Amino acid sequence: PVGVTIMWEADTYSPPFYKGKALLSYEAGVRIIALPDTGASSNPLGSGDLVYLWKKDSNPIPSASGFNKNTFSFTSPKPLTQTKIGLEVSSLDDSSNSEMQIYLPQVKPFILFYKNDPLLGIQYNRPFFDEATLANGSLSLVAEPYFFSNENLGGTAPTLRYSWLVNGKEVKSYGRSITLQNVAGTKGSSLVSLAMRGVSKTFQTARRDLVVSFTEGKSSASPIF
Repeated sequence: PVGVTIMWEADTYSPPFYKGKALLSYEAGVRIIALPDTGASSNPLGSGDLVYLWKKDSNPIPSASGFNKNTFSFTSPKPLTQTKIGLEVSSLDDSSNSEMQIYLPQVKPFILFYKNDPLLGIQYNRPFFDEATLANGSLSLVAEPYFFSNENLGGTAPTLRYSWLVNGKEVKSYGRSITLQNVAGTKGSSLVSLAMRGVSKTFQTARRDLVVSFTEGKSSASPIF
């Protein structure tokens, strides 16, 4: 048999210093790599002449299959479906072969808010989950869209729609950041909401609500991540 390790990587966004794997969301691109090890070489990437037959949901993919074609890229399906990837690996003389399959998990994108400090920058280690406190002055929030497609975040054409709401009323904002002010030092609270949606990838959506409490004292620290 041919020993093969299958790895996959999603073309989705995660913020700087994020230690986890970028997960696969609906309609996002994904690349699968097969690393063979026939035992004939210490280097698994150069271990023999192999032929790869890729299958998606039990259907062969001729365009992605063939000699030395150990990678397969495609777009993840829409919600309520599950993708099964099959792979057959064989030598040119068919003296050794293997067959395996994997299921690709899908997740829904989500949003986390972070404080953008004028001196320290974005505090990625201290996200806001449900509430934040603001004393006299201002609070700048940055929204990070976990596991949205990278193509939604790059380029000049807008591919993500941002809808900011404060107490249910839409406010003008320039992208992923908003600044709140409490100049008078009044007490109270406001509900800040952000909804994101892909322009072309309409199944990539997320929403985050944050209760901001206005106080007269010093601002409290956000929860430790």
